[in-house]
Amino acid sequence: MEAKMDKISHDLWSGYNAIGLFIHNSEFYWVMNYKENFALNPDVNMRIGLTDGSLNLEQYEEIKRSYRGGVYQITTDNFIDYVTHDDVTLFTFEQMKELMFYNFDESLLTTLRRKLKPSEPDFPQREELNSNEFLKWNEMASRFPLFYINFDEKQFFHLDRDRFHESQAYPDWDAANKNFLSLIPDEQKYWIKDDFNYETICFFPKDLS
Repeated sequence: MEAKMDKISHDLWSGYNAIGLFIHNSEFYWVMNYKENFALNPDVNMRIGLTDGSLNLEQYEEIKRSYRGGVYQITTDNFIDYVTHDDVTLFTFEQMKELMFYNFDESLLTTLRRKLKPSEPDFPQREELNSNEFLKWNEMASRFPLFYINFDEKQFFHLDRDRFHESQAYPDWDAANKNFLSLIPDEQKYWIKDDFNYETICFFPKDLS
C-alpha cells in the first residue's frame, strides 16, 4: 500500500496525473487521470488538426475509436463508461483525505500552518521555509483538484496555469481557467483537517482568467 501511495504522490507531483472532481446526478466522483483525459470534447482540437493537415482522415477516425477507451467525448450519458475505464483511478472521499496528508506528520503540518499564515497576500516569503518545507508545501498543492466538471450545472473549471482546457468544453457550458474551490462543499473538502482548511496556505489565485 505504501508503494502505491508513493507512486500516486509522485505522479501528481510530476504533473503526469491530476485530480478532478466530477459531479454527476448529484453524486461526487474524485478521479485521478492524465490531464488531457479531462477534456470533455477533444474533437475541437482534432478538427484543427484536420484543417491544418497535421492529421489525415484515417488518423482522425482511429483517434476517435481508441481515445479514452472509446469514450471520445464525455457526456452525461457515457460518463460512467469513462469513470470506470482502466486508465481512471476513482477515489472515495476517505481515500482522498488519506492521500492529501500522506507523509505529512503533525510537526510538519504545524510548521506549515505557522509559517504560511492565511493573512499573507499572494505567496509566502520563500526564505521563511527551508528547502524541505518548501518542497512539501508544493507537494501538498499538487494534491488539490485541478479540474471541476459539473454535469448537473454544465460547468467546467480548471486550475492548470497557461493551459486552455476550457476550449474543449461544450459551447453551452460555463468553462474557464478559474479558481473553483469555493464551489465544493466543505464536507467534500478532503484538505480540511482538524478544522483547518489547508487551501488557505496554498494561496490559489482567486481568478486565473
